[in-house]
Amino acid sequence: VPIDRKAPRSDYAKLDIAIQAAKVKVKAFVQSDKKAQALKEQGDKGNAGNENKQLTFELSKEDIAKNILALVKQRAGDLAKAASILKCLPQEFEKDEDENYHVDALFAMTNCRASNYKLEPMDWITVKLKAGRIIPALATTTSAIAALQTIELVKLIAGVSIEDHKNSFLNLSIPILTQSEPSAAPIHKLTPKLTASLWDRWEIDLGLYDDITNLATLFNHLKAFTTLDPLDCMRGNTGIYVSALMNLPNKKNEQLLLLKQPLKETLGIRNQSFVDLTITFTSQEAKLKDPKDFTIKGVPLIRLIFPNAK
Repeated sequence: VPIDRKAPRSDYAKLDIAIQAAKVKVKAFVQSDKKAQALKEQGDKGNAGNENKQLTFELSKEDIAKNILALVKQRAGDLAKAASILKCLPQEFEKDEDENYHVDALFAMTNCRASNYKLEPMDWITVKLKAGRIIPALATTTSAIAALQTIELVKLIAGVSIEDHKNSFLNLSIPILTQSEPSAAPIHKLTPKLTASLWDRWEIDLGLYDDITNLATLFNHLKAFTTLDPLDCMRGNTGIYVSALMNLPNKKNEQLLLLKQPLKETLGIRNQSFVDLTITFTSQEAKLKDPKDFTIKGVPLIRLIFPNAK
Protein backbone atom coordinates (compact mmCIF):
# COMPACT_ATOMS: atom_id res chain seq x y z
CA VAL A 1 0.00 0.00 0.00
CA PRO A 2 1.56 3.34 -1.03
CA ILE A 3 2.31 5.71 1.85
CA ASP A 4 1.92 9.48 1.76
CA ARG A 5 5.54 10.60 2.29
CA LYS A 6 4.59 14.16 3.23
CA ALA A 7 2.28 13.27 6.11
CA PRO A 8 2.49 9.52 6.65
CA ARG A 9 0.81 9.55 10.07
CA SER A 10 -1.88 12.16 9.47
CA ASP A 11 -5.54 11.18 9.81
CA TYR A 12 -5.97 11.58 6.05
CA ALA A 13 -3.05 9.25 5.31
CA LYS A 14 -4.29 6.64 7.80
CA LEU A 15 -7.79 6.77 6.28
CA ASP A 16 -6.38 6.47 2.76
CA ILE A 17 -4.31 3.44 3.76
CA ALA A 18 -7.35 1.87 5.43
CA ILE A 19 -9.46 2.39 2.29
CA GLN A 20 -6.79 0.88 0.05
CA ALA A 21 -6.25 -2.01 2.44
CA ALA A 22 -10.01 -2.71 2.47
CA LYS A 23 -9.90 -3.15 -1.31
CA VAL A 24 -7.35 -5.94 -1.06
CA LYS A 25 -9.01 -9.26 -1.68
CA VAL A 26 -7.77 -12.02 0.58
CA LYS A 27 -8.10 -15.58 -0.58
CA ALA A 28 -10.72 -17.52 1.27
CA PHE A 29 -9.28 -19.82 3.89
CA VAL A 30 -9.49 -23.45 2.95
CA GLN A 31 -8.72 -25.79 5.78
CA SER A 32 -6.12 -28.44 5.04
CA ASP A 33 -6.63 -31.58 7.09
CA LYS A 34 -3.05 -32.63 6.47
CA LYS A 35 -1.62 -29.33 7.67
CA ALA A 36 -4.03 -29.19 10.61
CA GLN A 37 -2.82 -32.61 11.73
CA ALA A 38 0.82 -31.52 11.40
CA LEU A 39 0.14 -28.38 13.48
CA LYS A 40 -1.71 -30.45 16.07
CA GLU A 41 1.22 -32.86 16.38
CA GLN A 42 3.64 -29.94 16.70
CA GLY A 43 1.38 -28.35 19.30
CA ASP A 44 1.16 -31.56 21.32
CA LYS A 45 4.93 -31.88 21.22
CA GLY A 46 5.44 -28.28 22.34
CA ASN A 47 2.92 -28.62 25.17
CA ALA A 48 4.43 -31.82 26.55
CA GLY A 49 6.45 -29.93 29.16
CA ASN A 50 4.06 -27.04 29.72
CA GLU A 51 0.37 -27.27 28.84
CA ASN A 52 -0.16 -23.52 29.15
CA LYS A 53 2.78 -22.56 26.97
CA GLN A 54 1.67 -20.84 23.78
CA LEU A 55 3.16 -22.02 20.50
CA THR A 56 4.78 -19.52 18.18
CA PHE A 57 5.54 -20.26 14.56
CA GLU A 58 8.46 -18.25 13.24
CA LEU A 59 10.16 -17.95 9.89
CA SER A 60 13.56 -19.52 9.61
CA LYS A 61 16.62 -17.30 9.07
CA GLU A 62 16.85 -18.56 5.48
CA ASP A 63 13.24 -17.54 4.78
CA ILE A 64 13.79 -14.08 6.28
CA ALA A 65 16.93 -13.59 4.17
CA LYS A 66 15.06 -14.69 1.02
CA ASN A 67 12.21 -12.24 1.78
CA ILE A 68 14.64 -9.35 2.23
CA LEU A 69 16.44 -10.16 -1.02
CA ALA A 70 13.09 -10.41 -2.80
CA LEU A 71 12.09 -6.93 -1.54
CA VAL A 72 15.45 -5.46 -2.64
CA LYS A 73 15.09 -7.08 -6.06
CA GLN A 74 11.52 -5.77 -6.35
CA ARG A 75 12.72 -2.22 -5.64
CA ALA A 76 15.99 -2.22 -7.59
CA GLY A 77 15.24 -4.80 -10.28
CA ASP A 78 18.63 -6.33 -10.99
CA LEU A 79 20.55 -6.97 -7.76
CA ALA A 80 23.79 -6.12 -9.54
CA LYS A 81 22.50 -2.56 -10.02
CA ALA A 82 21.18 -2.22 -6.46
CA ALA A 83 24.31 -0.40 -5.28
CA SER A 84 23.80 2.41 -7.79
CA ILE A 85 20.02 2.64 -7.42
CA LEU A 86 19.59 2.23 -3.65
CA LYS A 87 21.85 5.00 -2.41
CA CYS A 88 22.40 5.59 1.31
CA LEU A 89 22.96 9.10 2.64
CA PRO A 90 23.95 9.91 6.25
CA GLN A 91 21.28 11.48 8.44
CA GLU A 92 21.33 12.81 11.97
CA PHE A 93 19.08 10.67 14.17
CA GLU A 94 15.94 12.47 15.29
CA LYS A 95 13.34 10.39 17.11
CA ASP A 96 10.75 13.15 17.52
CA GLU A 97 10.22 13.67 13.79
CA ASP A 98 8.07 10.75 12.68
CA GLU A 99 8.14 11.74 9.02
CA ASN A 100 11.84 10.88 8.70
CA TYR A 101 11.17 7.17 9.42
CA HIS A 102 14.17 6.96 11.77
CA VAL A 103 12.15 5.30 14.51
CA ASP A 104 10.58 3.00 11.92
CA ALA A 105 14.03 1.83 10.79
CA LEU A 106 15.11 1.35 14.39
CA PHE A 107 11.86 -0.50 15.11
CA ALA A 108 12.50 -2.88 12.20
CA MET A 109 16.15 -3.52 13.16
CA THR A 110 15.23 -4.00 16.82
CA ASN A 111 12.69 -6.69 16.02
CA CYS A 112 15.03 -8.35 13.51
CA ARG A 113 17.53 -8.66 16.34
CA ALA A 114 14.79 -9.91 18.69
CA SER A 115 13.79 -12.54 16.15
CA ASN A 116 17.40 -13.62 15.63
CA TYR A 117 18.20 -13.98 19.33
CA LYS A 118 14.77 -15.23 20.47
CA LEU A 119 14.01 -12.05 22.45
CA GLU A 120 10.62 -10.52 23.16
CA PRO A 121 9.53 -8.25 20.25
CA MET A 122 8.87 -4.55 20.95
CA ASP A 123 6.10 -2.34 19.63
CA TRP A 124 6.75 0.93 17.82
CA ILE A 125 6.02 3.33 20.68
CA THR A 126 8.23 1.36 23.11
CA VAL A 127 11.15 1.58 20.65
CA LYS A 128 10.59 5.32 20.34
CA LEU A 129 10.55 5.82 24.12
CA LYS A 130 13.65 3.72 24.73
CA ALA A 131 15.56 5.38 21.88
CA GLY A 132 15.23 8.68 23.71
CA ARG A 133 17.00 7.35 26.78
CA ILE A 134 20.23 6.30 25.06
CA ILE A 135 23.23 8.25 26.36
CA PRO A 136 25.72 8.95 23.55
CA ALA A 137 28.62 9.03 26.04
CA LEU A 138 28.06 5.34 26.77
CA ALA A 139 29.56 4.25 23.45
CA THR A 140 32.44 6.71 23.90
CA THR A 141 33.21 5.39 27.38
CA THR A 142 33.00 1.78 26.26
CA SER A 143 35.36 2.31 23.33
CA ALA A 144 37.83 4.25 25.50
CA ILE A 145 37.87 1.52 28.16
CA ALA A 146 38.27 -1.18 25.50
CA ALA A 147 41.24 0.71 24.02
CA LEU A 148 42.91 1.14 27.42
CA GLN A 149 42.42 -2.55 28.17
CA THR A 150 43.89 -3.50 24.79
CA ILE A 151 46.99 -1.39 25.47
CA GLU A 152 47.55 -3.16 28.79
CA LEU A 153 47.00 -6.56 27.14
CA VAL A 154 49.67 -5.77 24.54
CA LYS A 155 52.04 -4.86 27.38
CA LEU A 156 51.24 -8.14 29.10
CA ILE A 157 51.98 -10.11 25.92
CA ALA A 158 55.22 -8.16 25.46
CA GLY A 159 56.26 -9.09 29.00
CA VAL A 160 57.05 -5.57 30.19
CA SER A 161 57.81 -4.85 33.83
CA ILE A 162 55.02 -3.99 36.24
CA GLU A 163 56.20 -0.36 36.35
CA ASP A 164 55.24 0.02 32.68
CA HIS A 165 51.62 -1.05 33.28
CA LYS A 166 49.03 1.58 34.20
CA ASN A 167 45.77 1.77 36.14
CA SER A 168 43.42 4.19 34.37
CA PHE A 169 40.59 6.23 35.91
CA LEU A 170 38.23 7.76 33.35
CA ASN A 171 35.34 10.20 33.88
CA LEU A 172 33.94 11.78 30.72
CA SER A 173 31.48 14.03 32.53
CA ILE A 174 34.30 16.22 33.92
CA PRO A 175 36.23 15.10 31.72
CA ILE A 176 39.36 13.61 33.27
CA LEU A 177 41.73 10.69 32.65
CA THR A 178 44.30 9.86 35.32
CA GLN A 179 46.73 6.96 35.46
CA SER A 180 48.76 5.34 38.20
CA GLU A 181 51.23 2.49 38.52
CA PRO A 182 49.70 -0.75 39.81
CA SER A 183 51.22 -2.57 42.72
CA ALA A 184 52.24 -6.20 42.54
CA ALA A 185 49.88 -8.86 43.86
CA PRO A 186 50.70 -9.74 47.50
CA ILE A 187 52.88 -12.83 47.84
CA HIS A 188 51.99 -15.27 50.62
CA LYS A 189 54.77 -17.47 51.99
CA LEU A 190 53.11 -20.81 52.63
CA THR A 191 56.30 -22.69 53.48
CA PRO A 192 60.00 -21.75 53.33
CA LYS A 193 60.08 -23.09 49.75
CA LEU A 194 56.49 -22.44 48.58
CA THR A 195 54.83 -19.09 47.82
CA ALA A 196 51.54 -18.08 46.17
CA SER A 197 49.77 -14.90 45.08
CA LEU A 198 46.15 -13.85 44.62
CA TRP A 199 46.33 -14.71 40.91
CA ASP A 200 47.69 -18.24 41.34
CA ARG A 201 45.68 -21.41 40.88
CA TRP A 202 46.88 -24.96 41.42
CA GLU A 203 45.70 -27.35 38.72
CA ILE A 204 45.75 -31.13 39.03
CA ASP A 205 45.11 -33.10 35.85
CA LEU A 206 43.60 -36.35 37.06
CA GLY A 207 44.41 -37.90 33.70
CA LEU A 208 48.09 -37.67 34.65
CA TYR A 209 47.60 -38.75 38.27
CA ASP A 210 45.49 -41.89 38.07
CA ASP A 211 46.38 -42.68 41.69
CA ILE A 212 44.10 -39.82 42.86
CA THR A 213 40.74 -41.58 43.17
CA ASN A 214 39.28 -40.21 46.41
CA LEU A 215 39.71 -37.49 49.03
CA ALA A 216 42.33 -39.50 50.92
CA THR A 217 44.61 -39.85 47.89
CA LEU A 218 43.96 -36.21 46.92
CA PHE A 219 44.98 -35.04 50.40
CA ASN A 220 48.09 -37.25 50.27
CA HIS A 221 49.07 -35.77 46.90
CA LEU A 222 48.62 -32.20 48.18
CA LYS A 223 50.57 -32.98 51.35
CA ALA A 224 53.47 -34.36 49.32
CA PHE A 225 53.41 -31.27 47.07
CA THR A 226 53.07 -28.60 49.77
CA THR A 227 54.46 -30.36 52.89
CA LEU A 228 51.31 -28.98 54.60
CA ASP A 229 48.41 -30.84 56.24
CA PRO A 230 45.03 -30.51 54.44
CA LEU A 231 42.15 -29.57 56.72
CA ASP A 232 38.84 -28.74 55.07
CA CYS A 233 37.52 -29.11 51.51
CA MET A 234 34.82 -26.82 50.08
CA ARG A 235 33.16 -26.66 46.69
CA GLY A 236 31.77 -23.17 46.46
CA ASN A 237 29.68 -22.74 49.62
CA THR A 238 29.19 -26.47 50.06
CA GLY A 239 31.28 -28.26 52.65
CA ILE A 240 32.70 -31.51 51.27
CA TYR A 241 34.96 -32.39 54.19
CA VAL A 242 35.10 -30.51 57.51
CA SER A 243 37.97 -31.75 59.67
CA ALA A 244 36.61 -30.36 62.96
CA LEU A 245 33.45 -32.42 62.47
CA MET A 246 35.06 -35.54 61.03
CA ASN A 247 37.67 -35.79 63.80
CA LEU A 248 35.01 -36.29 66.48
CA PRO A 249 35.17 -39.76 68.13
CA ASN A 250 31.70 -40.77 66.92
CA LYS A 251 32.50 -39.82 63.30
CA LYS A 252 35.38 -42.22 62.63
CA ASN A 253 33.38 -44.62 60.44
CA GLU A 254 31.77 -41.77 58.52
CA GLN A 255 35.18 -40.13 58.06
CA LEU A 256 36.67 -43.32 56.67
CA LEU A 257 33.79 -43.81 54.23
CA LEU A 258 34.00 -40.20 53.02
CA LEU A 259 37.75 -40.33 52.50
CA LYS A 260 37.58 -43.63 50.58
CA GLN A 261 34.48 -42.76 48.51
CA PRO A 262 35.11 -42.24 44.74
CA LEU A 263 36.06 -38.65 44.06
CA LYS A 264 33.36 -37.94 41.47
CA GLU A 265 30.69 -39.27 43.80
CA THR A 266 32.03 -37.22 46.71
CA LEU A 267 32.11 -34.00 44.68
CA GLY A 268 28.81 -34.64 42.87
CA ILE A 269 30.40 -34.57 39.43
CA ARG A 270 28.27 -35.49 36.43
CA ASN A 271 29.59 -34.29 33.07
CA GLN A 272 31.80 -31.43 34.22
CA SER A 273 35.31 -31.29 32.80
CA PHE A 274 36.74 -29.64 35.91
CA VAL A 275 35.83 -28.55 39.42
CA ASP A 276 37.28 -25.79 41.63
CA LEU A 277 37.89 -26.57 45.28
CA THR A 278 38.87 -24.47 48.27
CA ILE A 279 41.11 -26.58 50.51
CA THR A 280 42.52 -25.21 53.72
CA PHE A 281 45.88 -26.26 55.14
CA THR A 282 47.79 -26.14 58.40
CA SER A 283 51.20 -27.15 59.76
CA GLN A 284 52.80 -27.91 63.11
CA GLU A 285 54.44 -24.48 63.11
CA ALA A 286 51.08 -22.77 62.53
CA LYS A 287 49.45 -24.75 65.36
CA LEU A 288 52.24 -23.79 67.77
CA LYS A 289 52.07 -20.15 66.70
CA ASP A 290 48.30 -19.79 67.16
CA PRO A 291 46.40 -22.77 68.61
CA LYS A 292 43.02 -21.10 67.93
CA ASP A 293 43.56 -19.92 64.34
CA PHE A 294 46.10 -22.20 62.71
CA THR A 295 44.79 -22.10 59.13
CA ILE A 296 47.46 -20.96 56.67
CA LYS A 297 46.42 -17.86 54.72
CA GLY A 298 46.86 -17.33 50.99
CA VAL A 299 46.42 -20.87 49.65
CA PRO A 300 45.27 -20.68 45.99
CA LEU A 301 42.14 -22.21 44.52
CA ILE A 302 42.65 -25.83 43.47
CA ARG A 303 41.23 -26.99 40.14
CA LEU A 304 40.77 -30.70 39.44
CA ILE A 305 40.71 -31.46 35.70
CA PHE A 306 38.97 -34.69 34.78
CA PRO A 307 40.19 -36.86 31.90
CA ASN A 308 37.11 -36.16 29.77
CA ALA A 309 38.24 -32.51 29.54
CA LYS A 310 40.62 -33.41 26.72
